[in-house]
Amino acid sequence: PIWPFDLDGALSDHDAPAPHTMPAAAAFEEALRALGVDDTSTVVVYDGAGVYSSARAWWMLRAMGFDRAAVLDGGLPAWTAAGLPLAAGGPAYD
Repeated sequence: PIWPFDLDGALSDHDAPAPHTMPAAAAFEEALRALGVDDTSTVVVYDGAGVYSSARAWWMLRAMGFDRAAVLDGGLPAWTAAGLPLAAGGPAYD
């Protein structure tokens, strides 16, 4: 499945004094489970800028003990430049 890694939403501690502070482990796990991610999932993160927010997403997953995470080398720009296929019909995100 395709899902947004929302650093401004459920994957941020809104009570912390600094923006984009990592949430507590229980809140992080709850947010991932709501997206369908469990202990058997493999998560490949990417972004439209190459490797910008995807590196943060990978780091957060690893920091929370999720070992089955990877960053798509070069992000979506490298994938599309290589002429590789894209899935259609996934959810649309702003």
